[in-house]
This record gives sequence, structure tokens and C-alpha cells, in this order.
Amino acid sequence: MVFDGYGVDKRHCESLLELTNYMLRSFKYRLPHMNESNLGLFPHTDTTYFSILHQNNVTGLQIKLKNGEWVDVYPSHSMFLILAGDAFKVWSNDRIRPCEHRVIIREKKERYSMGLFSFGRNMVQTQEELIDEEHPKRYKPFDHYGYLRFYRTEKALKSKCRIKEYCGIDYSDEN
Repeated sequence: MVFDGYGVDKRHCESLLELTNYMLRSFKYRLPHMNESNLGLFPHTDTTYFSILHQNNVTGLQIKLKNGEWVDVYPSHSMFLILAGDAFKVWSNDRIRPCEHRVIIREKKERYSMGLFSFGRNMVQTQEELIDEEHPKRYKPFDHYGYLRFYRTEKALKSKCRIKEYCGIDYSDEN
């Protein structure tokens, strides 16, 4: 669907799927103790191409809108959320933006969720079809697992955008 929407050759899709690893992870968010913050998970974007999330019927997941407002995502037993991640941002040359999200614990119940996360086994790079005069190349190809190691470093934590800090192209120094 994404490849069709952006006019990217289908053979690139098959290659991407063949060279992607997946990780299924479960999460349990306990109730905060006395004098403890209700922050279950700090605001972040996922490092993945995409993440598929499913949660029990306990609220907590919030997404950040473009205007900076945080909104609750109300769960349903039949709902799956698909979130674009940092690797898709690079792949699409900034056309697909990762979704900043967090978890806030407000209900008096434990919160459970499951996530399926996708990681490239090879170099993640911008598709040539998505580079033109209006959209110059914004990222250098990068090793996905190298980015995972960088993600929690002091340099990454201090940056405004971790993926741009890791592999972004800075055109400001050009004459």
C-alpha cells in the first residue's frame, strides 16, 4: 500500500520484506507507587520501520498531535494501531513521519500491551524515487542495529531528533 501510494517499484517492497526482522514484545505497566510519577513510558518515536500495537481495555497510550497537544488513544479489544517509526522516516525521505507517543497510567488497573516491531537487517536508505529537487536526500544510509545502539547514548538523548542526529544530511554548511 505504501509502495503504491508513493510510486515506488514493487521489487523494492519484496526486498524490504525479505530483509526485515520482527520482534514481538509484551508490556506490563504496573500502578504507580505513592509519590511516583504516573509516566509509564517516556515520550518517544519508535526506531522501527513500523510498529503494530494492541492493548487491553486500559487507557494510557497517548499520541502527540502536530500542534503539540497530547491525546488519549481509547483501546478496543479488536483494535490494532500501526505507528510509523524512524526507519520509515528515512526510507520515505521525511514524507512519512514517526508518531511521537507515551504511556500515562491513570486507571487503577494494570495495563498490558503487545507490540510487533520491524527492523531492517541491511542498510536502511531513502528510496531513489522519493528524491527530487523539491525533496533533496535528507539521510545517509544507516545500519539499523547501529542506530539501536546509538538511540540511548548521551548524544542521542540530547538531540532534538535522534534519527537526524544519527544519519541526517546537513546542507547548511554548503556554499
